Amino acid sequence: MENTKNRNSGSNNEPEYDSMHSRNRSADASGNSVHGARSAAGTRARKVPHGVESDGLDTRAAAPARGISHEEKRRRQNRRDIFSSLGILLLIALLGFCGYTAYRFTCVDSFIVSGSGQYSAEQIIGLAGLQTGRHILSYNTDEISKNVSSIPNLICTGVRRVFPNKISINVADHNAAAAIPAANGTYTLVDAEGLVLAIGAESSGELILLRGMANIGFVRNTVITEKNHCLRTVTAMKLLAAVKECDFAESVIAIDVSNAASIKLELQHGYTFVLDDWRYAEGNIKTAAKAYARLLPVYPSGGTVNIFKDSTVVDFTPRNSA
Repeated sequence: MENTKNRNSGSNNEPEYDSMHSRNRSADASGNSVHGARSAAGTRARKVPHGVESDGLDTRAAAPARGISHEEKRRRQNRRDIFSSLGILLLIALLGFCGYTAYRFTCVDSFIVSGSGQYSAEQIIGLAGLQTGRHILSYNTDEISKNVSSIPNLICTGVRRVFPNKISINVADHNAAAAIPAANGTYTLVDAEGLVLAIGAESSGELILLRGMANIGFVRNTVITEKNHCLRTVTAMKLLAAVKECDFAESVIAIDVSNAASIKLELQHGYTFVLDDWRYAEGNIKTAAKAYARLLPVYPSGGTVNIFKDSTVVDFTPRNSA
């Protein structure tokens, strides 16, 4: 019985061993199959072409739809070029508009003239030939000064630009105070300060004559004592100023500086005053005025009066006793 049981138990144990062994082989096989599947999957993943997903979905046909074709790139580039060109044209137009506006804004629309009591601003602008409408920088200030100074008895003392669109002109009235006889019979007219107002005048009018300077060249709108700083011009202008301050100024006909050692005054009614040399002539003007006032009623036909330095005594020679 025992042997039988043992055999039976042995026979029962063998199948169990075989079964476990079989299960182990199955597990190994299963593991090998899983490993093989993974290896195969890895092999397939490495060999999947571009555009084919790992799950086998071929997306190569859809790739162009997601990307940018050459035609699209070209169209986009063309659009960028068009926008760039339009931007450049717009910038050029804007700069042109700004330049035109600035040009129009700086075109002279008026002249500001001041300083004359003899001429109105409109008269000066018209006589000088000044016109508005040009750019402010295109006006030559020296030329404007020259044109304004060409107006009789007027001198331009300054021209300046007043930005953005005006030009200011300062002038001064100058009336001739004396006439310098020239060798050709004409006259150079000067004012009380010696400013040359005209050259080649045909008449001296009622102006005081400044004799002894016919050989000196004068330039218009210059002061004779600056242009020709010589003894005769300086002496003549000092005597002219002194005469204007005396009561007998209206009676003075001429100042003769031909001889620096013997300066003379020529007055109406045939009177000639010898004022000594150029150093003392100016100081003797007042004495000459007093002598003229006293002698004229007594000697209406005139004469020659010699005046000496620092003396109130004069030497008088009547004309009719010569």
